[in-house]
Amino acid sequence: MASASSENKGNLAAGSVRLGTLIFHGISCLAPAFCTVFIMPVMASAGGASLVLAYIFATIACIFTGLSLMQITKKIRSAGALFPILTKALGPSIGFVSAWLWILFGGATIGIGTIVLGQFVSEFFIAYYPTIPVPAWPVTLIGIFLYTFSCYSGIRLSARLTMIFGGLEIGIIALLSLLLISHAGTNQPTIVWTLDSSPIGIFGIIFASIFAMTCFIGFEALIPLVEESYNAKRNLAIAIAVTIIAIGIFYIWTSYGIIAGVGAADPAAFGKEFSTNKGIMYQLADKAFGSLIGHWIILLAIFNSTTAGCIAVTNAVTRIYYSLGRAKVFPAWFSYISPKTQTPTNAIIFQGIISVIIAFGFQIWMMPWDVFVLIATSITIAVLIIYVMVNISCYIYYRYHYPKEFNWIKHALFPFLGGLLMLLPLAASLVPQWIFGYYNEYPVNLAVYVIIVWLIAGISLYLYVRATEPKAIQRLTNEMDTIKLAGEE
Repeated sequence: MASASSENKGNLAAGSVRLGTLIFHGISCLAPAFCTVFIMPVMASAGGASLVLAYIFATIACIFTGLSLMQITKKIRSAGALFPILTKALGPSIGFVSAWLWILFGGATIGIGTIVLGQFVSEFFIAYYPTIPVPAWPVTLIGIFLYTFSCYSGIRLSARLTMIFGGLEIGIIALLSLLLISHAGTNQPTIVWTLDSSPIGIFGIIFASIFAMTCFIGFEALIPLVEESYNAKRNLAIAIAVTIIAIGIFYIWTSYGIIAGVGAADPAAFGKEFSTNKGIMYQLADKAFGSLIGHWIILLAIFNSTTAGCIAVTNAVTRIYYSLGRAKVFPAWFSYISPKTQTPTNAIIFQGIISVIIAFGFQIWMMPWDVFVLIATSITIAVLIIYVMVNISCYIYYRYHYPKEFNWIKHALFPFLGGLLMLLPLAASLVPQWIFGYYNEYPVNLAVYVIIVWLIAGISLYLYVRATEPKAIQRLTNEMDTIKLAGEE
């Protein structure tokens, strides 16, 4: 453990994050433009034009899980986020290891996000300006530095940047969809509302829904900012609800617009065109905005999305590192708060280093896009497991800890439906041969091993902490008893 001199010397900027900022933080963690460009084509590869139905399913599933999370955070909320929530509900061992899965999402997202940004920018210049070579690695490195520095500089600055860049990405893609729908005129793709939108029926929709869930991962990243939020008890519930509903509407609108732009008279042909044509989003943007600026607008959307997403996730995961350091689960070095910036600067520097290692280390063994697919699939599996645990925790909390407040609809039926709807894409991503009749191929087939290794690391950390710092998990579980949240009655 670190010495006392490396422990907390200041306080987080309590009350700095207001409701609007909190909502944009949640939406930005989902990187909606990034998902539109990189995840939707994967959905279409087997799902054809069933993107709209897949997003409706994902929205409903996340609404039920969000309702469970909203109920839980009425009782417990802190920078530790899911760690105190799951350990208190499920017990220290199962709860800690389950929450540990979220660190995989938070810790790896910045690395893979900047990998994709670097490759995207490099390929953009190769395609449109081949005389101006732009290597991928400097873009990746500069991106990690800028995201780390903005979070290091303070929550007020980084939150403001998240709102600006997140707002721009949403506006660009929403406008693109509007223009594509307008250009389609009377040839609207009404087939998207029926099972005929999938070339292989219900199985194609299930396939697309797995990856639609990937586009929603991160709405729970609102919770680590509660100690810097104003009236978190009220605003957190509102922000969770608005984030899920708003992003669901965004994806449904955007996917419909893209299908209208490409054409969906033949769902199989749409799926093939949209999933295999690497330049399709540029072509759609040129169609909507004109050939002079269309491709630049898509590049701007991806830059804004990656920037907003990486800053938001960095803020979230570093507050969890801080919480773990405060409880002495991690070395106390992580609990240091700069008196000047009121940020967990040590945790932020650590995350920057981890992002560099992920961004460049994995590319020793595989190509950049393979790294993205592997880590993104691993993250999806990890967070789907967490969502199931959140729904179980809601029932346990109110059934056993707050029995007088227990409600069979809010604390039993809704969590049951949320957990059930999360289990379907989880099972399909783990054992697709049961549903689709094929086996996961490289590098997707390695995702299960990533999860296994990560779980072993989490179990090992838990056992080590229990042996060397036996009260640490208890401090983490009950940390809300030791903090004061601004603006709460």
